[in-house]
Amino acid sequence: MRTLSPVLCCGGALLAGLIGGCESSDKADDTGPVDTSPVETDDSGEVQGHCGDLTSDETWTADENPHYVTCDVTVLNATLTITEGAELIFSDRAGLAVGSSSVPGDLVVEGTSDAPVRMIPLAGEVNGTWDGVGVYLEGEASLRYAEIVGAGSGPEANLYVDGAEVLVDHVTLSDGVGFGVRLVDGGRLHEDSTALTVTGTEGWSGEAAADQVHTLPSEDSSYDGNRFDGVLVNGATVETSVTWEDLGVPYVVLGNVDMEGLASDPAVLTVGPGAVLMFDEGRGLRLSRRGGESALVLGEEGADVVTLTALSAPEPGFWAGIAAYDGATDLTLGSVLIEWATGGEDATVYAEEGVTVRMNDVRVSGSALDGVRLLLGARFDPASADIEITGNERHPVVMGAAQIHTLPLESYSGNGYDAIGVEGEVVPVSVSWPDHGMPYVVDQDVKMEGITAAPAILTIEPNVELRFTPGSGLFLSEDSGASGLIIDGEPGREVVMTAEGAGVSGHWAGVGAYDGVDDDNFRISNTIIEWAGDEAFDAALFLQTHQVLIEDVEIRNSRGFGVTMLNNARFTSGSAGLTISDCQWPLTISAGWVDTVPLDADLTGNTFDYLVVHGQSQVTASMTWPRHSVPYWVEDSVEVGNEFSSNDITLTIEPGVQIAVANDEGFLIGDAAARGPGRLVAEGTASQPIVFTAAQAFQPGAWTGINFGPYCPNQPSSLEHVEVAYGGSYRGGLFANTCAVEASDVTLRDNVGSGIIASGGGTITLQDVVVEGGEIGLEARDVELTVDGLTVSNTSSHGVAIFDGVATLTGVVDVSYSGEHGVYIDDAEVHLDGLNVEYSVGDGVHFATTNVSGTISDALIQDNGINGVYFSANGGDVTISDTSIRNHPGYGIYADSQYTRPTRVNVTYANNALGDIGP
Repeated sequence: MRTLSPVLCCGGALLAGLIGGCESSDKADDTGPVDTSPVETDDSGEVQGHCGDLTSDETWTADENPHYVTCDVTVLNATLTITEGAELIFSDRAGLAVGSSSVPGDLVVEGTSDAPVRMIPLAGEVNGTWDGVGVYLEGEASLRYAEIVGAGSGPEANLYVDGAEVLVDHVTLSDGVGFGVRLVDGGRLHEDSTALTVTGTEGWSGEAAADQVHTLPSEDSSYDGNRFDGVLVNGATVETSVTWEDLGVPYVVLGNVDMEGLASDPAVLTVGPGAVLMFDEGRGLRLSRRGGESALVLGEEGADVVTLTALSAPEPGFWAGIAAYDGATDLTLGSVLIEWATGGEDATVYAEEGVTVRMNDVRVSGSALDGVRLLLGARFDPASADIEITGNERHPVVMGAAQIHTLPLESYSGNGYDAIGVEGEVVPVSVSWPDHGMPYVVDQDVKMEGITAAPAILTIEPNVELRFTPGSGLFLSEDSGASGLIIDGEPGREVVMTAEGAGVSGHWAGVGAYDGVDDDNFRISNTIIEWAGDEAFDAALFLQTHQVLIEDVEIRNSRGFGVTMLNNARFTSGSAGLTISDCQWPLTISAGWVDTVPLDADLTGNTFDYLVVHGQSQVTASMTWPRHSVPYWVEDSVEVGNEFSSNDITLTIEPGVQIAVANDEGFLIGDAAARGPGRLVAEGTASQPIVFTAAQAFQPGAWTGINFGPYCPNQPSSLEHVEVAYGGSYRGGLFANTCAVEASDVTLRDNVGSGIIASGGGTITLQDVVVEGGEIGLEARDVELTVDGLTVSNTSSHGVAIFDGVATLTGVVDVSYSGEHGVYIDDAEVHLDGLNVEYSVGDGVHFATTNVSGTISDALIQDNGINGVYFSANGGDVTISDTSIRNHPGYGIYADSQYTRPTRVNVTYANNALGDIGP
């Protein structure tokens, strides 16, 4: 008889950890039924019996009882029939073999319920001394109403099936020393087998490969009462559909079970209600691992629980769990307990590539990592319900971002990390993420990318908390798909988007929206966004083009900006309740969309408390820049005007606004860059002036200044209660080219070039203007200039310089401490009424050419460095009246005597060193 190398000692050395080692047997004659009849002998005393190859048909009947088998009987090319009531007694090491790997043989055992066939050991022998019944590859056997007792010395089983098929019907296998039944190398029991009883063995109930264990009958069968009640299942690839019914004892799975069928005939493993599967270390169920088609059905909802557990003492991660790969279609679990797994794909239940998982009345616990991982399109069936995932060492569930919405609202608490894991991926359809009572942890980027006809809109429901791993983020239409984002937090149930782990500025990327976002489906309400803006992204909320509705949103602890809005990105009308704090900068937005920033936005408490304005979209429609909680920081020059509009484009700046301008940038109102008429209305109040100043280097000429024209509107630009400081690097603090500008209660200080420069035929009206520092306080070239109140001091060149045109200066006009002349006139008509000029390095008033005219009245000209009034030639047509000229080292009035001197009416002189009039 064929024998195999033993694989077990007292039921299994491989399982010694489970059974506590091997024990020696103290059983002898009382371990099983034995024959007490005398042994027949021939005349020489030799025992008479069956022995050797049986090569012709024989029938063993009860009439010949007992049948002694004194050595192996092997049925080859013959049929052995054993009829009802026959009793076979086997000597030590004897057995009954049917067929071989190449020679057929047939065994027919035809017992009855009243007269079964019995096969037992020789009297006086201990159990396990005979080999048992073995059926080999080419053999066939059917056993009805038979008992095989006390075998197992050879193939370690009462019934051993090697590659063959055997029918059993009301067969009892008892008191063996190894297995009751062993199915090896494709050995199997016939599908009509029934009523198999295995009991009293000193080893396990049975053994079979994974692809044949289903042939062990469950109907009217019993596998308990053995030293180890269980069927050992050796790993194998299962290529057909099979069902593992509840055998009343566990399936002890010693190797991986791989389900690999065909597309036309998937391999489906069905495990019946009540079945128990116990897995050896590192082993598990694997579906379509090599690309075949398969499915798994565990249990039945409402029926007895199917249990998948560890073979040895409970220990997280002991066995590999269930893994379903591309080619697997469905995992259906009803009334199932799965515990102590995750030695495989980081989860007790793992599925990918579009596998649908249906769970009803399922508990998953004891995982060394995650409870369930469904990735790459794997999802839950909508009918899933009554799920409990608890007691796992990491997340209860990890799923892909595109399918996490299919996770049922069930019980997932009590794990090492009570959070739903989200693997970042492209989400092509609209999904909703509900509140599961625990955070979502997002690992890698989530990208919403739908199509124009069906944008991929992510809806995040109230009370949801999203935690992002380093570098990950949420991106809308980054790859040009159509998308949207709706975050619907509620007061007291805010949505929180935060860092996974310790909060550090820039921990995660943030939320990014690109071209392709559906503006009607982009809103964020009652939400907190924190710890975002990593080095690559540099903003917690980043918009490239579109608009977002903001309602009661708090952004904090961003590494760079709280909000970055590029190009035409903006806030939707009705946005309110934006708070940005503890960021480096609160907000940056294009100049053309500043007016969309919510008026109640609180942008304070950041490293740099400024609303940063950039120039990617300019002011091409009239708008107002309101006063916010922080000043404006103008990063790029602001252009006001629109060549395609027939209307004047007006930028209005409200009282109290402070504007810091970056180096070499400025305001271009109707400038050539804007290519259309532009107008500035900056009208502050005495208590709330408007301030334009430098953003970085606080020195003259840090920024270019405010430039008007040459595209001029129908109405003049207007500045009132305005301060302009540290500008002028282009032409002056204020530069008007052909356009009309009205300025009152305006202060220009520390500008380079001219404080105010006007040219090109425009109309300039100044009232109560103060210029401190710079080269020239007021420079006018071929313009209509009207001044009612002007103070100029500490200029490096002239205080006032007028070239061409007509200039009228009335009210109190104070010019002092000029680096050259106080007032310089060249080819112009001037009217200076109420002029005070003093402490200039050169002349108080200097007429440079003969082509001058005008009046000087009610003037005080004193303490200048050369002359009081200087005429380069004949003085032109100038009248000086009601004027005091004094304290000059030169003349009071310098005009060559050979020419006509200016008309003088009520002019007084004092302390002019060279004379009152000369030379």
